[in-house]
Amino acid sequence: YKTVTFVVDRFHFRMHRDDFCAEHCDPAKFKELTSGGPANGKERFNTSAAEQCAKWFDQTTHLIRFHEPVQADFIMWCLADLRNADIQNRISKKK
Repeated sequence: YKTVTFVVDRFHFRMHRDDFCAEHCDPAKFKELTSGGPANGKERFNTSAAEQCAKWFDQTTHLIRFHEPVQADFIMWCLADLRNADIQNRISKKK
């Protein structure tokens, strides 16, 4: 984990008050996540959507727990594809 960065989405970051989080988890400190720099405040990467996706993946782990890695990958790709199609369908219905 020496090269992994754990960034908290900007809405939840306000609740992370300890020094470690302030130093290492603030999304505004990562220029890769914002366009025009942190002062601009425009996100290039939607951390809230990423957190929602991670939560969804978390809820599916019981489906793949006992599968071999190749089978688990296949199942997750299929589920992600179905989820993305569902999201696109809901978005197109709103328009």
